[in-house]
Amino acid sequence: MACKVLWVDDDPLVDFESTSNVDDIYFEKFTRRADGINEIKLNADKYDCVILDVRMNDEEKRNECIQGLKEIRDVSQRNNIPAFIFTGQPDFFSDAEFALYMGKPFTKGDPDSEEELRQKILEVHENKTETKLREQYQDVFASTEKLGINSVCDRIILPIIKNIHYPSNDFDPMMYYNSLRKLIEYIFRSFNKKGILPNEFIPDNKVNLDQSYYYLSGGYPNYVQMRYGKDGDSVFPKYMSNNMRSLLFLGDIQSHTVDLSDKDNTAVRQVLTTANAKYFIEGALLQLCDVLTWTANNIETIEDKRVSTQVPQEIMDKYVGKTFKPVQIEGNLWSVDNILMLSSKPLKNVEIVNISLNIKETKDDYPFFAKYKIVMND
Repeated sequence: MACKVLWVDDDPLVDFESTSNVDDIYFEKFTRRADGINEIKLNADKYDCVILDVRMNDEEKRNECIQGLKEIRDVSQRNNIPAFIFTGQPDFFSDAEFALYMGKPFTKGDPDSEEELRQKILEVHENKTETKLREQYQDVFASTEKLGINSVCDRIILPIIKNIHYPSNDFDPMMYYNSLRKLIEYIFRSFNKKGILPNEFIPDNKVNLDQSYYYLSGGYPNYVQMRYGKDGDSVFPKYMSNNMRSLLFLGDIQSHTVDLSDKDNTAVRQVLTTANAKYFIEGALLQLCDVLTWTANNIETIEDKRVSTQVPQEIMDKYVGKTFKPVQIEGNLWSVDNILMLSSKPLKNVEIVNISLNIKETKDDYPFFAKYKIVMND
């Protein structure tokens, strides 16, 4: 996005303008101070800042210069536009007088001073762009602040939002993909901080993203033997869970934390090499903004409903490592007592090697599910 500067000067420096254009700084020039003041009043939103000369041709007397500087200072301040003095006469006022009217002057013809002014203009432009975006997405940034994650998450959100409104050819979707995973990580940490996501999902202070996702989405985490509430209970609305899933498991990646393996990096890169991949990243961010604002608005009312899905130890001791002859229920369903197992072939003797909770429709009659190996008769 180009930077637009209002330049009030009866003799604008051509070289400074041409070298600034390289940095996407462009100028609207006025050779009379009154015209510049009128332009600020009418079109303040067009400009990032104002630069002006100390003395104009129609200002013969020193007090006329002072009055002109005061007037344009007041107008620019009322319209929240920074103003800088850029002059070939840096000794026209004393340092104290410059400080009173506009601050330190920048000197025409001095390469260091000109470059310093150029950097000031770019800094103002960047800050003004960020301020506009923060105002436009104030509910999102209010949410990150409310959740206490703004110091990290705002740095993730702003560059992507900026590219939505002011597209850049330098936008690399791959660079931002893992940033979005990190944004999800900090949303999950917010639930942990409130006691909704148990500490078991953040071993060694590293959020297990897929296990946390399944827990908060009402699924059955297979590594952390715990789920949220009963069937049908979920922290996130279903559509939010589906949106996060498409991001977390892009390319069928297997990494459990924010850090991607080389294999997963390759898989994601293959997905994000299309010309329109930036739209996936931008769309995913907007979906996460929805998650952020929903979380900030609802987190205080969400109950801790952790339920252990660990198989009782007495069941494990009674069955695991022992040999049984299953009974066929129907089709490919077999059982040992109330433990279900699957096989498309007849089962004779099996050794049960592990037991987990049955989460299928058959769980009321058969609350457990077994993995087994065939025992060959001698």
